[in-house]
Amino acid sequence: MAELICRWCHRPVSPGDLICLGCQANLVDAVVDGADLAADAASAMSSGLVSAAEFGPPPGADNRPGAGGADGPGTGLEAAATCPSCDGVLPAADPPVCPACLTPLAGALVLELDAATPHGRWRRVVLPGTELVLGRDPRHSPAAAVLGRYDTVSRRHARVAVDQDRRARVTDLDSLNGTFVDDVPVPPGTTVDLRPGSLLRLGRTVSLRVGPA
Repeated sequence: MAELICRWCHRPVSPGDLICLGCQANLVDAVVDGADLAADAASAMSSGLVSAAEFGPPPGADNRPGAGGADGPGTGLEAAATCPSCDGVLPAADPPVCPACLTPLAGALVLELDAATPHGRWRRVVLPGTELVLGRDPRHSPAAAVLGRYDTVSRRHARVAVDQDRRARVTDLDSLNGTFVDDVPVPPGTTVDLRPGSLLRLGRTVSLRVGPA
């Protein structure tokens, strides 16, 4: 019988599991055959797209953010970036492609919430040619699960986009409490450049650090 594993953290799972006990991922459409994943990894490494180190630990290894390892027990606050294509957890080494779906990550932008959440620090990768809406409305924003607890954040607060030329910009979506880049207000409905090292603030209390992938 084929071994079933979580496609995000590669831990073994049972056919009836709904949640991965390793990374807490929803297992609906997230269970893969371990042999198939290993074949994909071997193909990617043989083609030179990614190295063995970048592919992360083998199936069954505990690679949850904050998990103990060679450096001792984790704090539970380590950042865990997620792939925008498959939502898989990315290795801390910032690989050139997503180990789970092989989406290229070169030229991407990383947004990191400047505060710890119950599950660690929230990070999100924005690929060239894609955009991310930040806000409390889960119908529009993948970040709603994290930003929903902040009343000063609008339902559709701001949009971060990276074009094919790798130029990042943020647009204020007529938010109630404003969008700020390095404490400079972004006029409602206006788009401004966003550079690695900048601090993006939504309203008065939510700050996200901007960095390269």
